[in-house]
Amino acid sequence: MVNANIENPFRSCRMSLDLTQKQLAEKLGVSETTVRNIESGRKGTSLEIMKKTAEVFGRPVQEVFPNHPFFKIL
Repeated sequence: MVNANIENPFRSCRMSLDLTQKQLAEKLGVSETTVRNIESGRKGTSLEIMKKTAEVFGRPVQEVFPNHPFFKIL
C-alpha cells in the first residue's frame, strides 16, 4: 500500500486532470477497482495499461510509474 506521505504520481496525474477513478477506468477500459488498486499500490499493472494511462495523462510512462519494477532493470 502507498504511504499517504509519499507522492503518488499516478494519483497526482489523475487529480490534475480532474478525473475520478471511475472516469479514468472508463478511459482505460478497466474496472474502477483496478484503478483503485493501482493507485493504492496494492496491485501492479500490465505494460499495456501503463502505456494507455501515460497516453491519457500525456506523460511518459516512467513518470507515471517511476517505481515499477520494469524500470529498475533498465
